[in-house]
Amino acid sequence: MGLVEDVHFSVKMPEEGHNGYVRILREGLAYAAWLSEYGSGEQQRLAAEFVEYILRRAWEAGKEVYEKAREIIEEGRARGSLRLEGFEGRVEVGGKEHLVKVIGWGAEFEKSQSGKKLLKIRITAEVDGVRREYTITYGRYGRTNTVEGFAYARADAPGGREADTERYSALIKALTGKEPRIRHMKDGRIKIVCYEGHLEGFRRFTELADAIEVARGDEPPKTNPLTPRHLDIFTSHLKYISFIFSTYFSPISAQDLLICPNYSAEDSRRAVSEDEDSPVYVPRPR
Repeated sequence: MGLVEDVHFSVKMPEEGHNGYVRILREGLAYAAWLSEYGSGEQQRLAAEFVEYILRRAWEAGKEVYEKAREIIEEGRARGSLRLEGFEGRVEVGGKEHLVKVIGWGAEFEKSQSGKKLLKIRITAEVDGVRREYTITYGRYGRTNTVEGFAYARADAPGGREADTERYSALIKALTGKEPRIRHMKDGRIKIVCYEGHLEGFRRFTELADAIEVARGDEPPKTNPLTPRHLDIFTSHLKYISFIFSTYFSPISAQDLLICPNYSAEDSRRAVSEDEDSPVYVPRPR
């Protein structure tokens, strides 16, 4: 299908009497959903079957699990579904309505001073009749590699920094559905800050989706992809499935059933309990 290890799924090999498993990460399920809509040929067919299978098993596991799975799938399907070309919209920011018209766009990569990869999203737009290029620079920051994008309002823009900040906010809200956070710096500058939710909003646009996909992957995967054979094993032999969701969504694969035919509910609990970020366990009904 094109899913890759450590980006879309992770693998724990059997060892010392413990069963192994394949965990499909939240990003993997979302990407599979995107492939089911925008992939081609065999890849699209396999992805569509995979998504349908997950939804069916999620429904059997309960309403909460189904709704979580569907939320992730809809998020994936929305990626690349819109176009910046010809985009026009009205949004309310600061108690005022603003008209936003997109004229041009682009996305490029560069390195920070520390060597980290940065993604620059450039949008040329008219906001309330004022035309200029707006640039938002995304990177990963802090010990937790938090995704954050930022820009600075221009003092030489019509109306000064405050007016430029309002136009920036209107553009970002029009494209992502979310207003950015505004920070007033001690030196008088105004910083416009975007987060991962805004990046997902930008990702809905065809013209930006590929660059954002590369940025989210960070580095090219060094491991083998999840092949159609894995999917065939998953869909043909699965007899037990569990869903864990906090920061990700995670089914346990039947590939392990081939290695350990007596794989039990207790085996599943023990396997997933090793991950402290996976506290919710909902078994598939027998």
